[in-house]
Amino acid sequence: MSIEVSDISQYFGDQAALENVSLDIKEGEFFSLLGPSGCGKTTLLNIIAGFLYPTTGTVNINGNEVTDLPPYRRKIGMVFQNYALFPHLNVFDNVAYGLKVQKLPKKEIKERVHESLSLVKLEAFAKRMPQQLSGGQQQRVAMARALAIRPSVLLLDEPLSNLDAKLRKEMQTELRLLQQKIGITTVMVTHDQEEALSMSDRIGVLGEGRVKQIGEPLHIYRQPENRFVAEFIGQANLLEVTPADHPPEDDRYCYFHADHYQDEEGEPLKLKVLKENLDGPAEHCPLLMIRPERIHISDQASAEHANEVKTEIQHVNYQGNAIQLEVGMQGKGTFQVQVSDSVFVDPPEIGMLLYISWKNEDMIPLAGEESQNAPVYQESKK
Repeated sequence: MSIEVSDISQYFGDQAALENVSLDIKEGEFFSLLGPSGCGKTTLLNIIAGFLYPTTGTVNINGNEVTDLPPYRRKIGMVFQNYALFPHLNVFDNVAYGLKVQKLPKKEIKERVHESLSLVKLEAFAKRMPQQLSGGQQQRVAMARALAIRPSVLLLDEPLSNLDAKLRKEMQTELRLLQQKIGITTVMVTHDQEEALSMSDRIGVLGEGRVKQIGEPLHIYRQPENRFVAEFIGQANLLEVTPADHPPEDDRYCYFHADHYQDEEGEPLKLKVLKENLDGPAEHCPLLMIRPERIHISDQASAEHANEVKTEIQHVNYQGNAIQLEVGMQGKGTFQVQVSDSVFVDPPEIGMLLYISWKNEDMIPLAGEESQNAPVYQESKK
């Protein structure tokens, strides 16, 4: 089933939780609503589920408007952050609860419960109580209960947030494989960027009640369209820039000054960007982004890349498979750099001089700060 959310706004008194949010979620898609706490993502999920009536806007499921329908008439299964299992009921009865409410025959209830427990690999746990289960098992019981009613849409509200890091990784894989197996349209709310990137077909990034960008994980990460998305998803070096003069013979490039980055003589960092990488005139590009893992390091100067900077290591953060470096220019301004553990034979030391550089195509132009009256986001057709 597809889901269409059109011009949804939600106000609590004078406070806007959502403003003019529109989404088209495709049939069978795993779609994540990603954003920081308080951005409106759970509010939007509750509107889709029917637990909250929007101030303005409509919700359509499979082409039928359901805005005025109660939750039980929307054929939606929901898994809550705390799983919401009944502590006095065993696993079988927890999964059977929604089916009993529907007054289905006992034989059909039994068949559906076993079918759902089989999907989540918990057939042998039917007689156990919730408190006898691990966190991952409780999460799977909640999934089985949601799937037993055979919903058209599955809604997940931070379903893995209560699990430890190792189990969370395992459950991400299990949940995604289960969703692909049954082919159900799924909408997940999360604040975890890595979780959204690894599990989703597409992601909608929300901030301050508005949709900031929609797209596939790879596109969202590599081509963020504004400062909010670049800063929220992963790490980013953001350079505020102004256009600079360029040599007449070098017309393929646009030149910029980054005044917050200066060499030892106080000269601002000069950046060189291929014109074809810009969406418009240089004057319309206030910000450039470089991801830390896209920065190359060397102990010697080289003309291999268009942009190269002499820096000094100021901080080292060893992460096992990677090393996070903070390097500073001789005057002012720092860069975050991430390299593989194999790059250094011996651990890098603070004070070590390095030349950093990056390929022209790895410098991404961004839109600047959005105004309060910014237009409603429209998904890119690129």
